[in-house]
Amino acid sequence: MDSKTVLSCGRLLVDICVPGGTFAANAASSGRIQMPYWLSIALALASWIWALMQTRMIFVYRGKVDSPTTGFYRGGDPNVVMSSIAVRSAATFTVFGFLFLVVAWPRVLTYVTAVWFCRAIVNAVLYWLGRGQYSVTASSMTDKGRTNYVFQELAKVIGNGVWFGGCVYFFGF
Repeated sequence: MDSKTVLSCGRLLVDICVPGGTFAANAASSGRIQMPYWLSIALALASWIWALMQTRMIFVYRGKVDSPTTGFYRGGDPNVVMSSIAVRSAATFTVFGFLFLVVAWPRVLTYVTAVWFCRAIVNAVLYWLGRGQYSVTASSMTDKGRTNYVFQELAKVIGNGVWFGGCVYFFGF
């Protein structure tokens, strides 16, 4: 294939995938490049499928459903740490699915980082209280280990806050 064929195929692909016609007309009319609708729908569906898989894992880790793959069986002792992680992941990806459908590109990046930032804050608070996935960790650590882990959680909050601030600055809220 020569370069003209590749370029024309690329333009045709952009015309098909980008709503509103050609790439240049769409970018000029909106002031930014839009995410194709099919990609938004695909990302939302992938997020919701992942959330449903994590919802199933909640039941597996709580001993309500058998899973020979993971070694957890019905009636077994519930695993608080793993079920808390699955709850957090299911909630996060459910929110991501709605964000991909409702918020325009690239502003969706701001909202995704906002979810990460809020999740880091919730994790830090849960660790401080010794609840959820941190119930076992907090009780088995020494004072020095707890202090180190508090700094790790605060670093996650600060790091996610910086990402969120950068996205707000560049993409708006």
